[in-house]
Amino acid sequence: MADRFQRVFDSMTTAVDAPGTSLFDVSDETMGEALLPVLRELHRAVIYDAAFVSLSTDRGWRVLMGDAISPKVDLLTVAESLPTSLLERMLETQQPQFLAKPHSPTKQKPPLSMQAARAWVIAPIQAYGSVFGMLALCNNEPGLYEQRDADLAMAYAGQAAMALENLQLSQETGKRMQEFASLMEASQALYQAADLETILDIVLKEAFALNESQEGSIILIDPPDGDRLRIVAERGLGPEVVEKFNSRPVNRHEGTYRRALTTGEIVEVPDTASDPDFLDDVGSRARQITNVPLIAERGPIGLIAVDGLPRDETTRHLLMALAGIAAVTIDKERLHQQTVARLAEVSTLYTLSTQITSSLSTTSVLESIVSILRMTLDCRSCSIFLIDRTGEHLQLEVASGPSVAWKGIARLRLGEGVSGRVITEQRSIYIPDTQAERDFIFFDPDIRSLLVVPLLVRGEVIGTLSIDDTQPNAFDEELRLLAIAAAQAAVAIENAQLYESLQSSYAELEQAFDELRHLDKSKSELIQNISHELRTPLTFIRGYVELLQDGELGALPEEQQRAVEIVANKTDVLSRLVDDIVSMLQAGRERIRTGPVSISKVARFAVQAARASADEAGLTLIEDIPDGLPLVQGEMRRLGQVFDNLIQNAIKFSQPGGTITVRIVEQEQWIRAEVEDTGIGIAPGEMDRIFERFYQINGTTTRHFDGTGLGLAIVKQIVEAHGGQVGVHSMVGEGSTFFFTIPKTTTEQH
Repeated sequence: MADRFQRVFDSMTTAVDAPGTSLFDVSDETMGEALLPVLRELHRAVIYDAAFVSLSTDRGWRVLMGDAISPKVDLLTVAESLPTSLLERMLETQQPQFLAKPHSPTKQKPPLSMQAARAWVIAPIQAYGSVFGMLALCNNEPGLYEQRDADLAMAYAGQAAMALENLQLSQETGKRMQEFASLMEASQALYQAADLETILDIVLKEAFALNESQEGSIILIDPPDGDRLRIVAERGLGPEVVEKFNSRPVNRHEGTYRRALTTGEIVEVPDTASDPDFLDDVGSRARQITNVPLIAERGPIGLIAVDGLPRDETTRHLLMALAGIAAVTIDKERLHQQTVARLAEVSTLYTLSTQITSSLSTTSVLESIVSILRMTLDCRSCSIFLIDRTGEHLQLEVASGPSVAWKGIARLRLGEGVSGRVITEQRSIYIPDTQAERDFIFFDPDIRSLLVVPLLVRGEVIGTLSIDDTQPNAFDEELRLLAIAAAQAAVAIENAQLYESLQSSYAELEQAFDELRHLDKSKSELIQNISHELRTPLTFIRGYVELLQDGELGALPEEQQRAVEIVANKTDVLSRLVDDIVSMLQAGRERIRTGPVSISKVARFAVQAARASADEAGLTLIEDIPDGLPLVQGEMRRLGQVFDNLIQNAIKFSQPGGTITVRIVEQEQWIRAEVEDTGIGIAPGEMDRIFERFYQINGTTTRHFDGTGLGLAIVKQIVEAHGGQVGVHSMVGEGSTFFFTIPKTTTEQH
């Protein structure tokens, strides 16, 4: 249906001015795609000869797209025949309007296929309180439209407005996502940086890329609590400029730097020569400069100074976002450098990381975590709670110290107690003095201080890590260290649990696979051996039965002749069973040797071979095989076996007087063959299984139809080996149509 909708994208001539510029900064093609579902629904709901959507632009009305009952209709011409009075009333009332009576023809020549549109209904497309477009429908039948049609058109116009508003929102979201992606990339690089020098280099690199700069620097307030500015990283300036700037010295309240650091906003200097605040004695050669302040939580810490100006507002946002991340990262690194006294604790965390990542046993990892942390932090106990399988409770999994006595006993609901709150709130909680907490749940009354941090893996909480002590205010400075330990511990716990789960699953799958492989091999060998062993005695039995039937061993009474005939029939059944089993095994093992094959010739041979059986069963066998079909890529003998099995299957399940049709249809890349019967049909619950090996409809000992249950399985195996597909459509009591597809060959038609 999408092909009938026309993309016009052209202006219409009308005496009524458009309200104004389009509210949406989106291409015509994109808006057309957004409106297509609305027009499709409109086509189903309202009768019209032509319909179109026109939007307001600064150059007038613009027909965006529409639909017409005839491809000869020019939608732009139709749009220009819209009655002026109708359009004026719609714009004045901002309500849908319809033409209840025929109107005089316009000067424009109507489309040939429409004569003249004598019924109209139009509805305003509105957003943000303004009309920015219209939805119009017209018809040759006068007086066709009523208020109900106008209301319906208004509803679809609302859908069109909503679609365009959503599109605009999507476009804006896309821009924001691009900004966010750039921000996240810089953030990730910064948070992964190992030292301050790397951080500064990343920040400068990103700032240069955003502003297309050639030279610049990062200037920090140094010392952090002072007023002096110092260049700590540069690109393109050279050591002379850095030395001149740092030895001047430069104060944070001087130059253009002052404006950025004071306001906390980006400062652009379009012409350094004319800016009175520009410091011309610090060696800078830039003609244009952009200063981006670095604002940390405790205030300004410096700025990024690069040559050139931002291209647009998006660039300004990205520079400020980069500066925000950089400020946090730089400030954190500088604070880290001030904590050299705690290197021993950090070293212990590294030791913890080494210990817990050296083992993939969950029990070993948990015990290592609590033991090392308890020893390092010199606390009373260290414990780990994990969310149980129900996802509703926290269970004490491991502890070091007195809390180990509560293992297997301590259990909290999510949101209950400090650990439960840490889970639901996904934040660390420090209780300096438990006795001052009215709702504190005591597992041990000796606990006075408690620090609990969440164990997070990819944003998901899996448990908590806690330390406690008998003294109040014992962990005033331990939160950062424990949070780092928790992050490492969470990853190690997840890795260990995942490894154990994978090991268990792998072992189970390997054992199951070995068993299945052994059973399948044994089954195939057994079937093959039995089949081959049966063929020789069956040959002798059939031979002697034929001798008896021919009277070569003497005349038989009538009763004995009937008995011999039964033996002959059952021998044929058993022979077919053996042949089917061998065919199934060969189809599964042998490689199909494909080549160009005339499937029409194969089908005709199969039909001719089956006529005697069909006549004997009282069935009419119809051949619907057109001439000139393309060749298929296949093996003639195997494809013949497919037709034979499907035709014999149709004969078996059809009642006397019925018909069987063998049909071949050409498709784009395939040839589709069908065998249709008027037989008993197949129940819906059995259609998914009829292509399984040995499956039979009513496969009980009292069933009415003989067979091995292998014929359709062989069909499926052969067709799929040719790269085709097999299927069936059926209704109980009406018959079945079995079909298969085979790919065409690239040779000429035959």
